[in-house]
Parts: sequence; structure tokens; C-alpha cells
Amino acid sequence: MRSRRPRQVGLAAVIALAGVAIALAADWVVRDRALSAARADFSSAHAQLTALVRARTARVVAQADALFRLPPLEEVAWRDLADFGLADPGEDRARLARVHDALRATDWLVLARPRAGEQLAIGDFKARVLYASANPAVAGTPLTGVPVLAAAYASHAEAHVGVLAGDDRAVVASGVLGDKPHAGLYLVVARARRIGEEARALYVQLSPATDLVDDITVAEDTQVELVAPGAVAPAFDGMVERRALRADDQSEPVADIVLAREVDAELFPHARPVLLALALVLAVLAVGLLAIGRSKQPPA
Repeated sequence: MRSRRPRQVGLAAVIALAGVAIALAADWVVRDRALSAARADFSSAHAQLTALVRARTARVVAQADALFRLPPLEEVAWRDLADFGLADPGEDRARLARVHDALRATDWLVLARPRAGEQLAIGDFKARVLYASANPAVAGTPLTGVPVLAAAYASHAEAHVGVLAGDDRAVVASGVLGDKPHAGLYLVVARARRIGEEARALYVQLSPATDLVDDITVAEDTQVELVAPGAVAPAFDGMVERRALRADDQSEPVADIVLAREVDAELFPHARPVLLALALVLAVLAVGLLAIGRSKQPPA
């Protein structure tokens, strides 16, 4: 009878091992479902942000095309006559000052209907600021030092979309967000008025990237952050994905979306390491006891 006891205990260990294997499979199913839910939420966030960028682009294009017909903005597209020897530079400076004053005095901003937190800017054909809602006094500062705005002048797409850092020195120097640095990333949608192949004026809308994120619906435990393409992303715990946010007719990404969610679904706390350790112990026990039981069997 004693010779059978190791074999019986070994068989019990095998049965227990099977139970642990079932528990591990159940834990894997629970975790896989949680991961699938996270991926679905990430895909939903990505789709919503893409749709929002598309909608904002369409709104800026419609606004720009309407506003460029107003007299003050029509004159923004004029060339400097001094470039053709038809006037001296002083006359061109006086004309630009007159255009700047007209942009400050007219109520075209009412037609633009900027949302809370949005800023608007107008650039001329030489990529000089002629108006910035964040600082109406600024005029003549260069926009070419801001990569996303320089790209907007060069782009032949319907509109150019990108991001800029509110505390970047070139951004502060341009004055499009005022004369002080601002924390965080800003979404830029710019529409150029072209005559032939030449961009003669630029209408720019700038809004905090956080506003874009606030307009989407995700699970409460899903974190969403927009960062500049290729920039270092914040550190998050749990499942993290990085996806490119793109605009229509634009090869380079607008920004990178960093999505994070803690996936802690399991049968019980630390289920996987506990079950794996238990499975290892039961496997060793079963193999050892069955071997002992077999060795103690009387010869046939």
C-alpha cells in the first residue's frame, strides 16, 4: 500500500497541475480581453483625432477663402512695389503699416469666430507677420524661423497642418502667440492664398493641442498626449502605443499620438507569476513522485 502512495500523490499533483493550467488560460483570456479593449480605445482615439484635424482644416480653409476677399486682407497679397523699382522702400513700409492698422481696426475677427484659446495670424508674401490676435501690435516679424509656418508657405496642399511648441524661441520671436513663451504644444492649421505658384498671403489658426485631446471621448483610464513628430514622449505606465496623426494630402505627420492605459486585468493580484511558480512546483512534484512510484512497483 505504501508503494502506491507516491504514485497517488503524483497523480493528484498532475490533476492539480491541470487545474493550474486552466487557471493560467483563464488569466490569459482575461488579460487578452483587456488588451483588446485598450487597443480598440486607442484606435477610436486615433480615428477621432484624425476626424477633428480634418474638420478643423475644412473650417480654416472656408474661413480663409472668405476672409481673403475682404479689402484689408486682399491688400496683404500685394507685392512690395520697391521690388520692381516702382516705389521706394519707405512707401512700401508705409503701406504695410496702413494694412496692419486696417487689420487691427476692422471686425474681420468676428467673421473668423475663433474659439476660446485659439489665436489667429496673418502673414504676407515675404512671410512677415501683418497681424496676430495674441499681440495686435506686432508687425513685420519673420515667420520663416518657425518650421511649420515655413512649410505652410512651401506647401501646395489645400492647407498645411502641424504643431509648434509655445515656448520655442522662434515662435516667441515671431509674435504669433504673443511676446511671452507658452507651455505646451499648439496645433497649427494654415491656408495660403496663392497667385500662380506663389504664396502671397497666409492665414494661420493656432490652438492648444490639449483642446484637441479634450474634444475626444476615450475610456476614463486611457491617457492621450500629442507630441511633435519624433519628439521624446512622456513616460507612462502600462500599455503604451505611439501612432502618427496625419492630415489629408500631407505626407509628413502632423504630430505623434501617445496613448497609454494600465492593463492590470488578472484573476487575482500577481496571478501569472504565482500560477507559473505553482505549476513549476506541481510539475516537479508530479514527475518525481510518479518516478518514485514506478520504481517501487514489484516486478511482474
